[in-house]
Amino acid sequence: MTEVVAALIWDGDRFLICQRPAHKARGLLWEFVGGKVEPGETKEDALIRECREELDITLSVGEVFMEVTHEYPDLTVHLTLFHARIAEGVPKKLEHVDLQWITPEEIGQYDFCPADEEILERLQKGENDMEREKQEQICQQLRMLAEGRHPFTGEELPLTGAFADAAVLRTLTQASHCLRDLLEQGTPAPLPREKRERRGKFRITPHQLSGILPLPEAAGITAFVSAIEEQMGRNCGRLSPTAVTKGLEERGFLLTQTKDDGRKRKVPTKEGEALGIYMEERHGYRGDYEAVLYTPKAQLYILKHLADLVPGTVMEEDDIPF
Repeated sequence: MTEVVAALIWDGDRFLICQRPAHKARGLLWEFVGGKVEPGETKEDALIRECREELDITLSVGEVFMEVTHEYPDLTVHLTLFHARIAEGVPKKLEHVDLQWITPEEIGQYDFCPADEEILERLQKGENDMEREKQEQICQQLRMLAEGRHPFTGEELPLTGAFADAAVLRTLTQASHCLRDLLEQGTPAPLPREKRERRGKFRITPHQLSGILPLPEAAGITAFVSAIEEQMGRNCGRLSPTAVTKGLEERGFLLTQTKDDGRKRKVPTKEGEALGIYMEERHGYRGDYEAVLYTPKAQLYILKHLADLVPGTVMEEDDIPF
């Protein structure tokens, strides 16, 4: 197999094609400038040399655009096509019959070498399809992150730091769903999704409650409540984070504060801070904000006093059919 390199040289939205000499194999067909890789050369060095010899230009070689393998009657070639631009010089017809700058829409007006067919098809698909491929890849990477896996290797990630926060994982999942909808519909308006599954009121027995463990690190109330539900299973019903914070406020651990812009927020009191509730400044896509976090100590308090904080959640008998 012969290693061959070629250059996809861009000038705005046009790229350079060259017409082969009549006396050579595949004479008068059009191609991308390039040639064979000589022993001891890198592909990039070979491409720079070929462009200097055939066009009298100095080439700046970029990323690989595509690789193809093609069998001709006289040889089999493995072609690597690089994005490139002219760093110095003006292309000259030192070996070719003609040179043309064309757009992807004009490809059909020229007869190319058979080895270039797959490359030309991809070029004709256009930049929009190439951008879509990148977006689909990002969507897949978001899904992998939401599943606690490395976006490039697929390996499981340790559930520490941000990955211990269920709210972060839900945000990643929602982002991947949003991007998927946009890709499938080609419009910012997502299709109506099925309504969220309705689940009954959260009910748990003291025995079951004693088996619930706090998170290893401080977390927001939504993440902590989600962790409780995950440990219990979906049949336990839905525990409202708002109900928990309301109970804490009634017991003097939180208070409602009105900001300058009129919005309300919960902040810990001195008693709440002593319990292990504190504020932390965070950075989101809408700007900086302060989050209320609950240390494992505060989480243990909530678990121990859940019956008082959210009346009706803890049953007195251990006979609930989960």
